[in-house]
Amino acid sequence: MEDNKPIVSEPFDSPTSRPVSPTVVPMVVAPSSNYSPPSPQNYSTYQTPLQMQQHRFLRVGIVLGTLLIIVVFIFLWFYKPAIFGRRTTQRPATIATPKIPAPLVTTSSPATLPAGTFTVGPDKNIIPSLYSLSPGPQQTGSFTIITPTATYSVTLNDAATLGNGTRVAWAQLSSGDKIQISGGNLTSVIFKSAVLPPTAAPALVKLYTASFTVTDDPKKANPGKYLISDSLDKNADILILAKDYTIKYNQPLNSTEFLVDLVDGDQVATVNVSHFDMKPR
Repeated sequence: MEDNKPIVSEPFDSPTSRPVSPTVVPMVVAPSSNYSPPSPQNYSTYQTPLQMQQHRFLRVGIVLGTLLIIVVFIFLWFYKPAIFGRRTTQRPATIATPKIPAPLVTTSSPATLPAGTFTVGPDKNIIPSLYSLSPGPQQTGSFTIITPTATYSVTLNDAATLGNGTRVAWAQLSSGDKIQISGGNLTSVIFKSAVLPPTAAPALVKLYTASFTVTDDPKKANPGKYLISDSLDKNADILILAKDYTIKYNQPLNSTEFLVDLVDGDQVATVNVSHFDMKPR
C-alpha cells in the first residue's frame, strides 16, 4: 500500500499554452438605509510668527495706500489747473468799495462848517456853487480860497464896520479849490448857495469881499431904479442877487454902466470897489 500524498499537477508544457489571469469581480455592496457619509474634519491652520508679522505689515500697507490715494485725489482736484494747464473760471475777488462820505455843504440848504481845511468837488466836502459866507454870532476870522493858480482871502466879521471886514462875502467855489477857515475866534461859517440854472454863467470873480442889502432904511441903499456907473478901480466887479438868491446882475464895473431895478432884500456884492455911482432913474 502506498502513502497518501497530494497529487500535484504539473503544468502542461505546450508551446500554445498561455497563462490565464485570474478574473477579479468587484463586489457591489447595496447601500443601507442607515448609512451616512463621514463628517468632515475641522483643521486649524497654524501660522508662524513671521507669517503673522507679514500679515500685519500687509494690512498696514493697505491702509496707508488707501490714505495716499485719497490725498493724491484731493491734491489733483484743487490744483489740477496748475498741473495740467487747464483754464478755469474764477470768481473775481470781492473788494469792498470805500464809502464816500456825504458832502458837508450842498446847494439844497444852508450849512455850517467849523474851522479847518476843506475840499470842493462833487464827491468832496463842498459841492461847487456860488455861496454867501457869514461868520457865526460875534465871531471874526479869515476865509481863504486856494486854487491851483491863486489865493483869495477875506475877513469875515459879524460886527463889521467900514474897513474891518464884512458880514457877508460871496465866493464862487469850483472843483479842486481848497477852503481854509481860521484866525481870530472864527469857529463857524454859514454857507448858502445861490439858485443857479444849469446854463448860468459863473460869477466873474472867485471872491466878493464886500456886500450890502437893499432896504427901506434911509441910511442904506433903497429900492428903485438906478444907473450904476463907472468905478475908478481896476478889475472891479459887481454881483446883484435877489432875495430868493437868484442872480439878477453879474457885470464888470470897468468904465461901464448899466441900469438896475433894485427891490427890498436884493444883495449887492462887490470886489475891488472903493466907490461907485448909483444914480436914481
